[in-house]
Amino acid sequence: MDKAGNFIGWLHIEGVNLSVALVEQALSRVHFTAERSPYCKALLAAQDAAKQRKEKVWSHYEETPVEEVVPVLEEKERTANYKPVFVTEITDDLHFYVQDVETGTRARVEKVESGGKVHIFYIDYGNKETLPPSRLAPLPPAFSPRVLPPQATEYSFAFIQVPQDEEARADAVDSVVRDIQNTQCLLNVEHLGPGCPHVTLQFADSKSDVGLGLVKEGLVMVEPRKERQFQKVITEYLNAQEAAKSARLNLWRYGDFRADDADEFGYSR
Repeated sequence: MDKAGNFIGWLHIEGVNLSVALVEQALSRVHFTAERSPYCKALLAAQDAAKQRKEKVWSHYEETPVEEVVPVLEEKERTANYKPVFVTEITDDLHFYVQDVETGTRARVEKVESGGKVHIFYIDYGNKETLPPSRLAPLPPAFSPRVLPPQATEYSFAFIQVPQDEEARADAVDSVVRDIQNTQCLLNVEHLGPGCPHVTLQFADSKSDVGLGLVKEGLVMVEPRKERQFQKVITEYLNAQEAAKSARLNLWRYGDFRADDADEFGYSR
């Protein structure tokens, strides 16, 4: 029974685990809290099979390519050199785009549909849109990306792990969108990572850490790092995570769901 008085358990009908059957028929997804259950392997196997068939809840599923881990060079001290930026877009995987300066709305054409719709990517903001050709015009040479590089840069939060569960990840993304999209923040590059730099963000007015706030709310987990220069900030993040676990906030509402073999499923203790 959870804190709200709801019963949580397994229902078997004629020897069939109904949870596994629903996942197998692509009618539901595996919740991350199932990773400590005795039926975890059966649930994950059923989900993998449903994903491959691309049926029902997985009809639009696209397998995420495995990213190569980029080794991080050791530094003697952590460098904190925050600069003001404007957050223009938050993505579904909790990456974000920022601008250093205000610019015009330049766009790159990504795809043209047969019906005349044009898919564009705003290179100075990081967001996408579909427009009719009548809304578009060639760029003057002075504003070409070769002359003026794209002003929107992609970043990812340092020191946190984004939940793999879609609903939990959506909660974290919604929180970040409410707090920082279309606002000015302070950004510090912590280290390079696969795809884009990993950074910490601060609210411009309070100077409080946006990523640390997500940890305090139990919306994300801490990414363990062993570099000496990061140990002070990692300790602060881990203390915040323990407080969120004790209060059973969001990810931790059913306790510590990470099993000893959590690495197998993409989580680290």
